[in-house]
Formats: sequence, C-alpha cells, structure tokens
Amino acid sequence: MRACDLFGDEDLRDIAETRRVSPAKYPEIFAEIAEKWPSIPRVYTGGLENYPDVVERLARTGSLWGCSPESLRATRTPTALRDCGLETPASSLDGVGVPTDGSWLEKPTKGSGGRGIKPWTGAGLNGECFLQLRVEGEPVSASILALEDRALLIGAASQFIGDSRLSLRESAFVRMANDDIDASPFAYAGGMAPLTLTSQMRELLLQTGETLRRRFGLRGLFGVDGVRKGDEWSFLEINPRPTSSMELFEIAGMGSMFALHHSAFDGPSIQLRPPNCIAGKAIVYATESCRMTSQLTATIREMRFADRPVVGTEFQTGDPVATVLASGISMEEVEGNLHRGIRTIRERLLPRC
Repeated sequence: MRACDLFGDEDLRDIAETRRVSPAKYPEIFAEIAEKWPSIPRVYTGGLENYPDVVERLARTGSLWGCSPESLRATRTPTALRDCGLETPASSLDGVGVPTDGSWLEKPTKGSGGRGIKPWTGAGLNGECFLQLRVEGEPVSASILALEDRALLIGAASQFIGDSRLSLRESAFVRMANDDIDASPFAYAGGMAPLTLTSQMRELLLQTGETLRRRFGLRGLFGVDGVRKGDEWSFLEINPRPTSSMELFEIAGMGSMFALHHSAFDGPSIQLRPPNCIAGKAIVYATESCRMTSQLTATIREMRFADRPVVGTEFQTGDPVATVLASGISMEEVEGNLHRGIRTIRERLLPRC
C-alpha cells in the first residue's frame, strides 16, 4: 500500500509506504504523485472532494475507488440538499437582507472539517462562500455506503464541534482567542458512535442515502452532516468520501470500513456485524506553539492513539496534534477514557520558546 498526505504520521507509516507533502503544493501534488504510481486504485479522503479536477487526474492512471468528479461537482453546491427535497437550513448566496446577529453562518463552498466557518457579520460575501441559517441541536452525522444499485445505512454518530465540547467537559478542542485562526469554534473535534436510532429514524436516514445516491451517482462510503432534535434531523452538507466518523463503527466491532468501501467497486460483498461497544474519538489541537517531546505509542491501557506525530514535530496554535480513540460499554466510560488520553497527549507537548 502507498499513501501520501500532509502529515506523514507514524501510524500511516506503519501500514503504508508514505510520502509527506508540503501544504504549499496542496492539492495538485497528489495528482502528480499518482501519475508516478500507475495502476494502483485511488482512494481519497479529507477535503479532496473540493477539487474534482485533481480527482479527475487521479483517475487517469488508476481505478478510482470513490465518487466521480461529476458527482463531486454536483454534491458540493450550496443547494444540493435542498434540490433533493431534504430538510436543510435556509441559505443565501448574496447576503442581501440576511441578519448579522449571529443567527446565520458564513461557510466556504470548499470547506472541510468545519474550517473557515464563522458568524455572518455582513462584511461582504465573495463567490467562494455562502450563508446558512444556524440551527440549534446536537451535531450528528450519518454514514452510508452507496453500491451500484442501492444504499446501505452503516449508522449515525454524534460530533464534537469546536468549543461546544458537547459532553466533553475537559477540552479536546480549546477556544482560540485569535480570530485569524481557522474558525476553531466550528471545527470537527471527534465524536461517539453508534447512536441508538428508532426504526423511523433509521428509515429516514436510509431513504436520505438512497435519494443522494440516485441523484448524484454516489459510490462507496459517504457521509451526511446534520443537527438533530430528538427524531428530527436537519441536514447540513454531503461529504462524498469516507469520513472521519466512520472509524468509530470499526472500533465498535462492526467490521472494516476500508473493506466495505472496496466492496462498492470490485471487492467482495461485506456483511456488517452488530456493534459490541460504544466508540469515541477526540482530536487534540495545539493551544500554543509547541512540539512533541516523546513517542506516543499506539496503545496505552484502554486508549489507542492515531495520527501519531513523530518526535520533534512542531505545531502552531490550532494545529491538530493527535487523536485519542477509546471504547466502552457506556458513553460515560468512553468519555472518561478520552479524558485520560487527552492528558497523555498534552503531557508530551513542550511549549516552543
């Protein structure tokens, strides 16, 4: 297996020949590397859905295990969900008459992970942003597999978003004082899964997945972010690729998400297993300039660590440092394990002078 990303973390190096790339060359560098790795199936994640031209180049020299460039262009428009008749917050493309009291958000059309979102102040809207009404409720996501002829619902997850912290009373993501930092209050910082769903809710999410599969020609794993109040969901955006929440279902014992994604293309059929626990993750962000001083092992007691930086890696305020993964029989147990993992990571960080 070969991989390239912006971080080159230890756990990726453990399983693949890894090439770390410079953010200055993002995202075109991925297509350039892929051309030197011909005939290898291409799987993309983490924001490349915003660059369909790059994905199109990826597909020229190897099979694309993911949504097509045409599907990406269609799903990443601000009106994609509304055009499908789904419940979604009101939106505006020009800002005319939109209140500036914090009830509306300015969102980038090429956003990922909540970065770049901020309250609308009326300061002017460029062509790379749109406005969306802010909806109160619990941030959630649905994970779906799009096969050639049908959609399958994997499950739903809660989301920790920015400084709301949800149930995490100890900060996995600290509010930043500097507004120049990338919209930290709205950034994705982890979550828990699987959520318990009523049969009515499962049917709604399954039908939503099927509607999106048919309308946009989606294939493989994809996610839909939303906000819920009880059994009422308001959908916010489509993530037409494997999402960060999906590994939670794997940790909960439901099976390999990569194998599931592969099955949508030329892989064998995969049967999901019932979950045997609750899984959680918390992304730890730097609260100041710092560096990693000692190795973060893959497993410490009941916690696992992912996105493990090599010793000496330096971070700026707001950079993601590492991810805590935990499981348990209750959300309270998972939360306690996440707290301990967060402390373990922070103990290995030394402020830079």
